[in-house]
Amino acid sequence: MLRYARLRFSCQWLDNARRIHSPLHWRDDLESALCKVACVLPRQDCGQCIVRSRCTYVGLFRPALVCEGSNDKRTEPPMPFSLMFPESSDHEGRFQLELSLLQPWVDRLPYWIFALTRMGKSKLHPFVVLEGEQWAHGGWECFYDGRKEALEKEVQARAPCLPELTGGVLLRWLRPGRFFREGKPLTRPSFPDLVEALQRRIRNLQTWYGDGDILSPRELLEKAGEVSWRAMGLRWVERHRRSRRQGSTVALGGLMGEIFLEGNLEPFLELLALGRDLGVGKGTALGLGRYELAGIAQGG
Repeated sequence: MLRYARLRFSCQWLDNARRIHSPLHWRDDLESALCKVACVLPRQDCGQCIVRSRCTYVGLFRPALVCEGSNDKRTEPPMPFSLMFPESSDHEGRFQLELSLLQPWVDRLPYWIFALTRMGKSKLHPFVVLEGEQWAHGGWECFYDGRKEALEKEVQARAPCLPELTGGVLLRWLRPGRFFREGKPLTRPSFPDLVEALQRRIRNLQTWYGDGDILSPRELLEKAGEVSWRAMGLRWVERHRRSRRQGSTVALGGLMGEIFLEGNLEPFLELLALGRDLGVGKGTALGLGRYELAGIAQGG
């Protein structure tokens, strides 16, 4: 079982520029800010640092240096979080950044808040954090008051909140979903393709950060073939952004649009909920592969 906190931060630009950067810039700036906040030996290599096993920065952005004890050594540990960066702001310059943070790193949340606040003090993109909210009991609850810079409520790691879906289900991509097979993009995937990608993502996370039984792939894949899948405006959108770190252009495109699902979806509710909150496919650390689910009553 994976437990995590699903969070969102409401922010506001301090000038009229209302800059919205690419996911690459957001992630690089957030990583840099968190490193400066958390690192006690900034001039030492992380791999040689004697406190790396307890370092918030290393555990979040360089987990391969500290994750031990997994039975599956064929895969490197993924980053224990999923971010969804803003693509626009409103007329008042407000925008939202979403974060799903896996256990055991929920207890280190103040580091995230401090790093995000530090980012906002940059002259390149000045903003303030207005509020932090967590998803709990079927709604958003405030846990951080940015004006007071105070935690109002304890944030807890929870099991995924299963969607209440009746009749058909509309899956809408919020950020491009990147799926590949043998190095080639899947521009017309099926529901079994989505289920297989979700299982691969969740299996990897659960191997390193979860406990309990891992979802059985064969049983669900057989049932996935019985679910009706109808694409609605589904298309592959190509996006490229310049990476300052890599010094090259990075592809951030993928599937956008909607998919109508109909059939017995009960066996897939947990898997779909985890994908909704943690992303699926390539580039989840950059916020890609995020979607929302909406139930549609039969005949509606």
